[in-house]
Amino acid sequence: MPLRKPLRKRNLGATSASLCLTLTAFLASADAGAQEAAPSEPSQASPLPTSGEDAPAPPSEPIDVEARSDALSRFAPDEVGTRIYLGKKTTTTELDELPALPTNTPRQALALTPGLLISEVSNASWWSLSYRGLGEPHESWNLLLLRDGVPIAPDMYGYPAAYAPPPLGVIDRIVFVRGGSNLLYGPQPGGAIDFVSRMPRQDRRFAFSGGAVFGSFGLFSGHATAQGTVDDVGYRFDVVRQQSDGFRDNGDSGQSWADAAFVINTSTKSRFTLRMEAYQGEFGEPGGLSREAFETDPTQTTTPFDRFYVRRLAPSFLYVNDVRDDTRLEISVFASGMERRSRRQAGTSFAAPSDPANVSIVQSQEFWTLGSQTRALHGWGSQDQHTLTGALGFFRSGAPVRVEKGLAAGDDQGLGESMTRSTRHAYVGNAYVENAFRFGDLAIVPGVRFDAIGQEVRESLDRAAGDPTGGPAGDPNGPRGSRGSFEPVVLPAIGISYRIDDGLVPYANVSRGYKPRLFNDGVTFQSGVDVAGTFEPTYTSSFEGGARGQTRWLAWDATGFYVIFDDQVGFTADEAGAATRGNVGEMHNRGAEALLEVDAFALAAEVAGDAPGEGASALGELRVHANASLLDATFVAGPNEGSTPQYAPPFLVRAGLIYRLPERIRLAFLGTIVGDQNGSDNGAAAFDIPGYQVWDLIAEATIIDDRLDIVGGLQNVFDEGYVARIRPGGGGGIDPGAPRTGYAGATLHF
Repeated sequence: MPLRKPLRKRNLGATSASLCLTLTAFLASADAGAQEAAPSEPSQASPLPTSGEDAPAPPSEPIDVEARSDALSRFAPDEVGTRIYLGKKTTTTELDELPALPTNTPRQALALTPGLLISEVSNASWWSLSYRGLGEPHESWNLLLLRDGVPIAPDMYGYPAAYAPPPLGVIDRIVFVRGGSNLLYGPQPGGAIDFVSRMPRQDRRFAFSGGAVFGSFGLFSGHATAQGTVDDVGYRFDVVRQQSDGFRDNGDSGQSWADAAFVINTSTKSRFTLRMEAYQGEFGEPGGLSREAFETDPTQTTTPFDRFYVRRLAPSFLYVNDVRDDTRLEISVFASGMERRSRRQAGTSFAAPSDPANVSIVQSQEFWTLGSQTRALHGWGSQDQHTLTGALGFFRSGAPVRVEKGLAAGDDQGLGESMTRSTRHAYVGNAYVENAFRFGDLAIVPGVRFDAIGQEVRESLDRAAGDPTGGPAGDPNGPRGSRGSFEPVVLPAIGISYRIDDGLVPYANVSRGYKPRLFNDGVTFQSGVDVAGTFEPTYTSSFEGGARGQTRWLAWDATGFYVIFDDQVGFTADEAGAATRGNVGEMHNRGAEALLEVDAFALAAEVAGDAPGEGASALGELRVHANASLLDATFVAGPNEGSTPQYAPPFLVRAGLIYRLPERIRLAFLGTIVGDQNGSDNGAAAFDIPGYQVWDLIAEATIIDDRLDIVGGLQNVFDEGYVARIRPGGGGGIDPGAPRTGYAGATLHF
């Protein structure tokens, strides 16, 4: 059977030859061996065709860019490109199902994804996510965030922090893959979240849209997009600016993105995608509050001089070749340069206002990364019923660190004494192979991934801050030296799926996960946080099984899981907010997840026997959704035996209504309900986070011959006052959730 929709025939001549560069010889031989078969019918394995890394070439006739399947779709297809999702637990959200999201609000973008805990950051500086209680959510260190399969983090092995997620307006869909993601992308224990980009419009040579949104606390969000397809080349340019004064003193933010993408069709069977991402962000850091301060005035700051800066530039290249009707080849090369810089006052303490007399500590980290991946997928057996996929890749990074002592609280350059100099490197080779064996409706998908991870840290200077009010840096902060490690890691997995029909598909997955020692294990730059003497890498074993289904009016998924987490790295804290970072023990996390989504109008039409688009379904879509995660997480061995791990609430529920009249109206009322949790791994009372619930109302309408979109919304409709997270150490404390905020704006299309 064919594995994908074939690429349509194009010819770029000399242009494509110049772009091929050093790959010319290889591509020529691949094209020469390709069979010139007639285009085949699309298979069930074809992905959503209008966007993303596996989008087809521009067709010869315009298409309906708003077209969607008649069935509710909440799960990834069995295969997309060279990736096998069969036998894995996945959740997919097409962002066009929701009203436009003018700010990067993960609570709304992930409303239809069960189990993901969002630890909200009051200045919107990054996404902090966790899953199934598997470690600290801060900066999403235990999840792997990607864009079109390319890591977003500064270093996916040594520093996997989610500093620069893409603006939601340029994203078509979000795909979350649980345990089995370790085979597809990398070893992070919590799974992988892939932001799949919108591709250039295929039905216009040139199209432009631009708009702006204004809202509470000085919110401004502006965007502009130019895109189209000319002969063999699709192009898309996006510029986005978001800024806000924030609801807290020194809680302002400003973020700018610029994206450029080109999709170049070189023949019937091959395609290039070139992309350049640029990002810059500046944020005030308002600091953590005490319980008393939070109850009195959650908008105040304890660190009025602290600032945080991020800059990132990330080019990527993807080549796709349908070598034969049953074989696809993908070659990707990606790189990034990122600077992460912070200015924070010396001598701060947990939940206490900083002393204006204290000077600044300026930390600058740079990350330079280069990686590549060659993937292939091949159908074999009778009528290509089985599918074999594999990949080879490498990753290299360098990350110098500089820490300077400033001359005043607002010294942005660190003009005083040098405190720290170190250089960090990672060298990784990886490979994986996976095969989907299909026996009628039964599929068995075994696979194995191998990562050879080499890391080193070299310190040339390491001194303590000394007097926080000024003067030179203090005494040596422990012995200097070089540390290195080489860790070969083998991660097996197996998935099983049995398709009774589209409405009932039982599945199960068993996988092994891994989190290597990180660059900052054994070294910390955060005051008030000590480090343990040694760090061990973390392994996970995940077991999950359940069933799912989708029809014209229903999508559902129910899963039970059990995760064993060896040598978890986390925080233990005391009541004064001081913390120690290190291995905190072995934990066993068990629970269940469920998703239910019903299109009430489609159900009414089904009962009445109406065809799609007739009867009640002609009114559009009215989706009632609910998803829930129940969790029992406990340390069973180690220093915290018997304690509940941090950020592991016993329940997490999301529910709401979504109304959609295609191409006219989108309305959503989205709720998030979170149980009690704690921000430390030993249950220190100072880190208790009471349960809360937050509801958001967002809307979008298209008018004036599809030329004008009106958007608006209320976030935290009922003005819930809640603790979003609690951070340890100096500058730590309670980070409040945002109060009720509103926004409105418009977008013009030409």
